[in-house]
Amino acid sequence: MLFRSLNNPEKHPDWDVLILHYLGIDHCGHRYGPNHIEMERKQNEIDGALRFIFESMNSETLLVVVGDHGMTATGDHGGDSKDEVESGLLFLAKRESMICSSNLLNSKSVSQIDLIPTLATIFQVPIPFSSLGEVIPVLTEDDYYVESLLENVLQVRKYIDAYGFSSHHETLSSTFDDVVSAYKQFKLNGNSTTKRLYKRLATNYLTRVKQIATSTRSEERRVGKECRSR
Repeated sequence: MLFRSLNNPEKHPDWDVLILHYLGIDHCGHRYGPNHIEMERKQNEIDGALRFIFESMNSETLLVVVGDHGMTATGDHGGDSKDEVESGLLFLAKRESMICSSNLLNSKSVSQIDLIPTLATIFQVPIPFSSLGEVIPVLTEDDYYVESLLENVLQVRKYIDAYGFSSHHETLSSTFDDVVSAYKQFKLNGNSTTKRLYKRLATNYLTRVKQIATSTRSEERRVGKECRSR
């Protein structure tokens, strides 16, 4: 389906997104580990497939390549070590003006959950209710990013109102009010100073929510382990 669509776009025009999951790297890692010659062969094979996809794309297509997890030196995953939880993320487009590479270079890493609101924003569909990710500023249309960031903040606020972080609710509510106030101020005068302030407050709010969610889940896992050990 993929190769037919790319080779004959006029015969297969009715798609907005194609999702392809290559299992070879994962299988190879489990069997041989990440440093085996078979892994190098498999990586070269996948690289060729991605190169074909990129070369077959038109200038309005965005290619997102992401790994769902890493692996240990023995080819395992599922734990919380750095080698297991870190993976690659690439945004590729033929039209250079489509991707704001400077924004990406300013970030050494992004959370895996940030991919959800980012893809939702690109496809102009609502961000899933339970998503606590932050829109990655990957596209060059900054005004669009500004509006998407507000939608992101409003969506996260709805989740907090529904399920809450009770011990942090007051602080988060105050920070949320600051974000909305800064957005209104920016829309009122439209200068770069108020835009930067709004973007900083919004991203700080979303980052803080992720930090609280991560610490809460870590505590839940710790308590769970303690209960099982009794």
